Parts: sequence; C-alpha cells; structure tokens
Amino acid sequence: MKNSSDVSLIEELFNKIKAGKVYFLKGKTESIVGSLKKVKFDKHGKPIMGSVTREVMVLARTLRWIKNERDKYLFHNEREYMEVCIELMSYLLDALHDVIALTVKSRRYNRGLKRNDAMLAGLMVRGVKLFEGILDMARQMKMEFAHIFLRCLMETSVNLLYLVNKDASYFETFVNASFRREIEILQDIKKRAKGRPLTPREERMIDSIEGTAKDSEVNLEEIARKKPWKKRKNARPPSYKPDTKEMMENIGWEETYLYSYASPSHAIHGDWRDIRFYHVLFRDGRYCPNPRWREVDCRVTCPASVIVIKSALAYLTLIDDVKEARESKSCLVLLRDEFRDLNDAYELYIQKSKTGN
Repeated sequence: MKNSSDVSLIEELFNKIKAGKVYFLKGKTESIVGSLKKVKFDKHGKPIMGSVTREVMVLARTLRWIKNERDKYLFHNEREYMEVCIELMSYLLDALHDVIALTVKSRRYNRGLKRNDAMLAGLMVRGVKLFEGILDMARQMKMEFAHIFLRCLMETSVNLLYLVNKDASYFETFVNASFRREIEILQDIKKRAKGRPLTPREERMIDSIEGTAKDSEVNLEEIARKKPWKKRKNARPPSYKPDTKEMMENIGWEETYLYSYASPSHAIHGDWRDIRFYHVLFRDGRYCPNPRWREVDCRVTCPASVIVIKSALAYLTLIDDVKEARESKSCLVLLRDEFRDLNDAYELYIQKSKTGN
C-alpha cells in the first residue's frame, strides 16, 4: 500500500469526504469512521500509508468507480465489469490471507492447532486457494476452470459453515468418514497379498494410510466396522456424515442447493450439459469440437467472492480474541456489499443487453 496510485486514492477519498460527497450510515459504518480517524498525514498533507487500514483502502478503491449512488457500477461492456471485479477480487485475496495469518495470534494456536481446529483452518485455507484459482482463471479468461473451482469452493464453504459451531462428535464423524476409500484400498491390498508378496508401491500405500490414521487419532478397524459414511434408518448426525444437501439445509442454504451446487456439478463430471456448453459448437444441425476457452464473467466471480467471504466471516468468530479480527471483519463486510452491488449491476446490464435498451 505504498505506491503513488494508492496515495492518490487516499487523497481523493478524503477530498470527497471534505466536500460532503461521502455519507456514512449510522449503525453500519462506525468501524470505517474509526479507521478514517486513525489515518495520519505528513507535513505536506500527504497520507502516511502505514496508518491506512485495509478497510480504508477498500473504501477508497470502490469510491473511485462511483460518480453517484444511482450510477454505481454503470459500465458499457463485459470487459469493464470484469476489470473492476478482478481488482476487487485481488484486494479480497489479500484480505483473506490476512485472516489466515491471524490464526497464529489466537489463543487456539498453542505451538500449533489441535485436530478439530486444524480442520477448520484447513478448510479456510483450501477455500482461499480455490478462490485464488478462480481469480487466476478470470485473469486468463478461462471459464471452464473457474466453474470447476467454484463448485469445489461451494462444497468447501458448506463444510466449514456446517462444522464451525458443532461439537467434537461431528468432527470425529467427518474425520472418520474421510478414510472410506483408504479402508477399501487396504482391504483390496490384503486380498492381493494372499496370493503374492506385496509390491514396494503397495507397502508405501499401507504406510501412508496407517501413518495418516495415526496422526489423525483414528482407528481404521473401528471405522470399517461403523461405516460413518452410511446413513441408517432414523439415524441423525453425528452418527453419520451428512451429504452436502443435508448440510446445506442445516446451515440455511437449502434454496441454493440446485443452483449453486447441483447444477455446477456438470463442470466437475464432464457430462453432456458441460460438453454441449463449453466444448463443442452446434452449427447447421451438427456439432464440431470447440477448443477455445469461454470468457469468465461476473456470474461466476461475484458469487465466488461472496461465498468465500461468508466462510472467512464464520472463521473469524473462532479467532475473535485477536484484536485485528474486528478490522478484518469490517473489511470483508465492506467487500461483500461491493460484490453484491456489482453483481446486481451486472444483472441489469445483461437484461438491458437482451432487450436492446
């Protein structure tokens, strides 16, 4: 935050505030106002960037695109929308890395994390990596990859939001259920070993699975017997690991299951819907291969941004003993609202494009 363009943005922000062009809603912007008051200036009136918080920088960047509230994010083509979205996503990525970095400052981090806390931290890190993948694909304009990453991000966020307020028994079931395929591999290797010696590769696989099980504090034989991935009649979690649909219902996302999780599965599995949409062209009643990449638009990037922000806000509740967590939360909320506004503006742009108005 030390380059000349950032300094100019902060100067522009304070000039707008002094001119009465920026309004702060009571009850919603106390944190931002507090951060603005902490900004210091040198003897020449230039902002000292070390005193500028991330949330103030976000405010300065977003106001740059606003002439007035009515014309907010009023652009004329797809590329303009994506340029703004990519810049916002880049700043969000920095904010997400800040959230992860706060983990080591929390009381929960005592020379490292215990297993259940590590699962939540790992889900947060995975979500940030997937979001970064979407950002990279947006820059490269490769929608096919962005769509795959979005589906993976959705599942990761659901897992985090489901577990964040659950007790240890739910984590136990999640961990145990994740060894389902490894147990099947061990059983298959043992069958093979009845007729011949184990190969070096098979021995390494056994060592790897058993080593991970030991680190994870699980008993593979007990898991094989209980089968926590199998839902039995009248059973309720945590006696088994619920599927994603059930978890989405639990966290209040049941209405988004078809649209945000089930439908994007096409991109994961490569079924006809995905092939038809991305990988072949239909001309004169026939199909031909289409090796070109489809361009990414805000219908993927804005929802991805809001989803990962929801995960980060939930994760911050675990480390709210860290004083910087409040600033991170305020910054994320500000960014979330900007992505929602940008998404709404883009939808209006699409509607006008379709009607020609």
